[in-house]
Order: sequence, then C-alpha cells, then structure tokens
Amino acid sequence: MITAFEHYSIKAIKTEVFDYLVKPIDIEELKESLERLVSHISSPQLSLIENVKILSEREKQVLELALEGKSSRAIADRLFVSKRTIDSHRKNILKKTGARSFMELIRLSMMG
Repeated sequence: MITAFEHYSIKAIKTEVFDYLVKPIDIEELKESLERLVSHISSPQLSLIENVKILSEREKQVLELALEGKSSRAIADRLFVSKRTIDSHRKNILKKTGARSFMELIRLSMMG
C-alpha cells in the first residue's frame, strides 16, 4: 500500500497488506519492498494439508473456527479460554504453517 497519509496504517494492518509505504517514497525502500514481495511469491511452501499435520489439536480447532470467519473473541468464548490464549494459538498457527496471515491461510485452503 502506498499513501500520503500515515493514519491509514491501522486499516492497512487490518486488511493485511504486504507492505506500507508513505509518500514521498524512498526508492531504496520501494526496491526492498518489491524484493521481499518477489521472494514471498516465489518461495515454495508446503501445502496447507502438510502444514496442518504439525498443529496441535487445539491449534486445529482454532484454525477451523478462524477459517469459518470467527473472531478471536468468539473462538475464545466457544472454547472457554481467554482471547489472549486464542491470539497466541493464532500466532503459533501462522508460524507453523509458514503463512504470513490468516487471509493467506484462507486462500491456501480454497486452493487445496
């Protein structure tokens, strides 16, 4: 995302943009961002099915509910744990699957 307005950063984070650059753009910063994007796109990733096998049972439950579109608060209420616990599980799921966001996991689940 490229913008002249820094106050859009929260919206960018919520929509899980790949990178956030503020105008005027530093050419070196733009090059670095593009290099990371190319690396991200071209890096081989295990299929979602292979990655899900390494999740704990609780992480699988959290992933399933998250892929249904449930918020961390709704998942926490359903599983009788704190929202902080769910946030921790979500972070571990991303780390173990190699996904950068839950949006990426949703795309992978739709493809595979």
